Amino acid sequence: MKIIKIILISALLFSGLINIALAAVSPCTTLEIALPGVGKKVGDHWEVCGPADYLAGIYKLSLGIGVFLAAIVIVMAGVKYASSGDNAGKQKEAKEDIFQAIFGLLILFGSVVILRTIDPNLADLGELQNIPKTEESIPEDISPSLECIEARKNQKKCKDDCGPLIKIDHTAHANCIMMCTLDYPTDICNQ
Repeated sequence: MKIIKIILISALLFSGLINIALAAVSPCTTLEIALPGVGKKVGDHWEVCGPADYLAGIYKLSLGIGVFLAAIVIVMAGVKYASSGDNAGKQKEAKEDIFQAIFGLLILFGSVVILRTIDPNLADLGELQNIPKTEESIPEDISPSLECIEARKNQKKCKDDCGPLIKIDHTAHANCIMMCTLDYPTDICNQ
């Protein structure tokens, strides 16, 4: 039973990784086989535009598959428990299977709850594709002062001198970097 589970999970992960790699190649891909929840219907075929859209569909599909598999495990464990009679070992094994299936469902939906608690749009991966790109632009009339340039140069030199310490002692390296930041502040660059 464990071998079958390992093979199924490995096959699903492997096929998912291949599909993600293929989705990253072109911006829009026509799906030969429509998967439930994956892509958008365009005319008479299904299309996936970008890896985020594909991942969103795979994510929703995997939630459904996870619930389906957990239900099957619970039913099989219930049959095992009912048919075990007075065999305490099989009853205990069936109870463990039911507990593990329920625990798996809690993890599955707990991840959704956590993602939606952090940001309601985080679980909707398809929305990530439409995020506008922002470009920081520095006004042409503002250029760093000579003091700012000098402070940045001194701080960089000090931090470069701290580099070899990382091989000897990580704490000493961190302290050296902190001292460089304190000795050569770049606060004047923010004015």
